[in-house]
Amino acid sequence: MKSALKYQVKISIDPVHKWGDRIIEEIFIPSISCGINEEGFAFHLTEPRKRTPLEEVQISEKDANILKQYVNLKNQMEKISRKLFDKIERK
Repeated sequence: MKSALKYQVKISIDPVHKWGDRIIEEIFIPSISCGINEEGFAFHLTEPRKRTPLEEVQISEKDANILKQYVNLKNQMEKISRKLFDKIERK
């Protein structure tokens, strides 16, 4: 099991569509530098985005590894995308 911190974060929704701010739950797993929120978005994170209130939770090794693999793959895909579109723009 890996220790993780669960907290709430205020996010801003697109103001153009007049959606207001809202609160979502997020979990930060320090040992793998990843975060995931209740909407299923996973991302690289080096520290929790909110200091309080923090609740300690446990994440299984299997789930933590899957999350880390997903975030790494997502980062690789973003690099490939930037590379491909940079090449297209230069032509």
